Amino acid sequence: MRNQASSPAGRRMPVTWTVALSLDFVLTCVSAMVLAGIGLLMPAFTEDYDGSTAPWTAGFLTGAVILLGSLALSFVVLRSDKDGTRRIGLLLSLLRLGLIVFAAVGYVMYGVVVVESS
Repeated sequence: MRNQASSPAGRRMPVTWTVALSLDFVLTCVSAMVLAGIGLLMPAFTEDYDGSTAPWTAGFLTGAVILLGSLALSFVVLRSDKDGTRRIGLLLSLLRLGLIVFAAVGYVMYGVVVVESS
């Protein structure tokens, strides 16, 4: 029999979901910090370049804000008492985690295939 009386809502989340949500939180925060850092340093990276870096900077900063906004949305949805709403929050979190991992793997593969072959 499960011990469900220890949580405030009367039900506990499985350990696998807790680990996935923790990993999602850490990776989302780190990814948002990296995007914001790149966005803030973009003018310094391209100081010798004559073109405008404002669109690139805005893109990186917007990406960071979207990541943090989706993290806040997941937190609000997961606090709900309805099982269907919590399931949506968990799926949103897993989708975001998958996209972050997919982007990281794509970036590494691009570096291996394109940059190293040049």
